[in-house]
Amino acid sequence: MRLDPVRLCAQARKHVQVQKPIATSPAIAREMIDTAAAAGILLHVVSQHRFDESSLFLASAIKAGRLGRLLQCDAYVKWFRTDAYYARPGKGTWSVEGGGALINQGIHQGRICCNGWPDRFARCPGCGNLAPPTRFESEDVVSAILRYDGGAPA
Repeated sequence: MRLDPVRLCAQARKHVQVQKPIATSPAIAREMIDTAAAAGILLHVVSQHRFDESSLFLASAIKAGRLGRLLQCDAYVKWFRTDAYYARPGKGTWSVEGGGALINQGIHQGRICCNGWPDRFARCPGCGNLAPPTRFESEDVVSAILRYDGGAPA
């Protein structure tokens, strides 16, 4: 659902910012990126928690080497969302959002751990839908193992 707005912005030569995830498939994401590049506009995907004070402090400490060589990173996300949060159309669906807890909440900690994007991702058996089956189409609980450049697991 984000491709059409990117096309409109490209036609108008206006920069565009979209909510995460960029798309629900790599093909659509590639088309969005190519459309923006061909029009000479910037395409930005929201990942607001990378600008939190604590995230910036941690990133700075890692980059400066103040923590030494990272051997492992851990993150636990225990965020509560009200029923109203999930009542919005498409929330927690594969077709509109591309998933649930991982893409909506867990992605922030995955990005912050080790100060970058993982180069490998392994979904673990702890992922699933533990809420009543009619509430979520996608996962509402996620356990994951990530591996970053340099080999550090998270």
